[in-house]
Order: sequence, then structure tokens, then C-alpha cells
Amino acid sequence: MYQKLQDDMKIYMKNKDSFKLSVVRLLLSDIKNETILKHVDVPSDDLVFQVIAKNIKQREESIKIYKDINNVDLAESEEKELIFLNEFMPQQLSDKELEDIVKLEIGKINDFKMQDMGKVISQISKDFPNRVDGRRISDVVRKFL
Repeated sequence: MYQKLQDDMKIYMKNKDSFKLSVVRLLLSDIKNETILKHVDVPSDDLVFQVIAKNIKQREESIKIYKDINNVDLAESEEKELIFLNEFMPQQLSDKELEDIVKLEIGKINDFKMQDMGKVISQISKDFPNRVDGRRISDVVRKFL
């Protein structure tokens, strides 16, 4: 994935696509910073997806803030970046798929209680990395309590 981002950056440079180029450059910079922090030479796909997910969350928070202060231009700019960043993420689980997976995990636990919620969220996050947000898992698990 890291190599794909680098290749995409070259394409955006050749096509003079300044918007996509700036987003990918920022993303590559964040990935480089993470690799330095984690003391790895080549970033794994998992690390790349974690950085992309972090950037997506930052954009979502910024959009909310900009909308709260009625700054439509900046909110639209962040939304455009958010849409572009989502293109790099793996296909997310649908609500139906997530509910089925949660039911299956809850079924593995006898007498499911609130204390078991963390186990279920952790297991699903581990089984489906980068395909579902922990917040979404938590919301679905709460439906079954």
C-alpha cells in the first residue's frame, strides 16, 4: 500500500493534480513519521491503514468544527479530502455484515454481559482490521445488551 501511495503521488505530479498530490504528500509524511516512531524500515499495510484511518478521523472532526462555526468553505474542503482518503481504505463492512458478525461473536460467550463487550469489540477489530471502526462495533454490540 505504501508503494501504491508513492506511485500515485508520481502520477498526480505528472497530471498536475495539486489537490490529490497535497493530500497524498501529507499522508506519506504522516506514514514516515509513524515508521520513525515505531522504529520500522518499511511500513506495513496495517500501519499505512492506521495512518489513513487517523487522517480520516481528523477530517471528520474538522468538518464538524467548521460546520459548528459556519465556515462552509473549509468544511467543503475537508469533506473533499475525506472522500479522497476513503478511496484508499479497504471496503468497509456493511451494517448487516457487522450485525451478523457481532451476533456470531456474542453467541460464543455464555451469558453475555456488559463486561464482555470489550472482548467482542477486540476480537472483531482483530478479525477485520481496517474494515470497521471500533465505534461502529460498539454501537452494534450495545444493541444486543
